[in-house]
Amino acid sequence: MAHTVQVAVVGAGPAGLATALAVDALGCEVALVAPAYDPARAAKDMRTTALLSLSVILLENLGVWRLCKQAAEPLTCIRIVDDRVDLLRAPEVLFQAAELGLADFGANIPNAALVAALNTVAGSAPRLMHLPTSAVVRATPGDTSVRLELAEGGSVDAALVVAADGRGSLVRTAAGIGVRSWSYPQSAVAAVFRHSRPHSGITIELHRRTGPLTTVPLPGEMSSYVTKVSDSGISFSAAPARRSRSSPRATIVSTCTRAPGSIVRIGLSDAS
Repeated sequence: MAHTVQVAVVGAGPAGLATALAVDALGCEVALVAPAYDPARAAKDMRTTALLSLSVILLENLGVWRLCKQAAEPLTCIRIVDDRVDLLRAPEVLFQAAELGLADFGANIPNAALVAALNTVAGSAPRLMHLPTSAVVRATPGDTSVRLELAEGGSVDAALVVAADGRGSLVRTAAGIGVRSWSYPQSAVAAVFRHSRPHSGITIELHRRTGPLTTVPLPGEMSSYVTKVSDSGISFSAAPARRSRSSPRATIVSTCTRAPGSIVRIGLSDAS
């Protein structure tokens, strides 16, 4: 089946969904061209997104934030630490939102909660049409519109197409937008973990020789964790631990070895 709309957004991650809702709010017909939303699959995503205040304001204006605010944690401070284990190190710095007269710098929210709220609002947006597809297989720019060909055989013609289909964007390539890419001998580790001490809304950035390590607060005594390490500088082992009332799923303990820095052992929680 062929569809014609004013705007087509390819991709239904947070960026694509927010863009589609914003276009709808402007009064334009918009098609969201992406796989159908699968709540069960989305709930398994343990990643989080740290939103700065302007992004939170956008979500408030779109009617999204009220649906997911309870799952987010305000980011009130950012602590920067030189953790290079050198004799001479830069002094630790603490940036506080209150110093700027702000309640916070933004908020950290699980992707699953954010995407669920975005999809809820998208489901009732008057000018937003979701066209489920497993993939866009071709994008052909014309004089007055762009044609998107779908894996199932249908097509979408739109005067404007938004490329929100990820780092390997087919739409971006079709538009002739060039990119430069390179790789580093590093791996990224991301997780959510439970801790025994309160985080007090403080994001912590440890700058190490092997790469930065950042913890970002979540509601309760939980934080998200991301770090970059050299491929030859770290190894991980994991084993199940006892279940507890506070964690409905089994907790795993990950032991980090051969990685210089202050944090060498963390408890990771798969709690939802």
